[in-house]
Amino acid sequence: MTKFNIFRNEFHYLTKSYIKLRHILAIFLVITTIFGSCSKKAVTPLQYNGRQIILGNGGGFTGGMTQYYITDKGDVFRADKDETNFIALGTISKTIIKQYFNSFDRLKFSNLTLDEPGNRYYFLTMKNKDGIEHKIQWGRNELTDPSISIYYENIMAIIKKMNTQK
Repeated sequence: MTKFNIFRNEFHYLTKSYIKLRHILAIFLVITTIFGSCSKKAVTPLQYNGRQIILGNGGGFTGGMTQYYITDKGDVFRADKDETNFIALGTISKTIIKQYFNSFDRLKFSNLTLDEPGNRYYFLTMKNKDGIEHKIQWGRNELTDPSISIYYENIMAIIKKMNTQK
């Protein structure tokens, strides 16, 4: 066998391998495109079925409102003024999110009746899995129970960090 025949056999083998590799690559691209286009659409807070903490503030000179949604999975969203568009701000760790939901229950905020918005007001809402909401809002008078504002400020501190990163 001459050197030319050896070279030709090697070339023929490499060409076949190259063609197989191209076919495998093409199949891989088709599969990833199909699965990529079938991915789930992001769920907005309005579509979410789990528990949520909804909090924010409003009023003042502009009368505007800022509202945040936190799911029991830790996803944090900022809502626009119409609650039609949501901006995902990030995710809070499972340990911290569990503490927030447990604290809401332990502090018995669901048993509070507080609906005293002022010119500048703050609110805190717990939405359960069934969609039932319990809202607390304040601003007109000084709070008699400081645990409400402490709870609110703790959550807002994390959200403010997320807002500065966006």
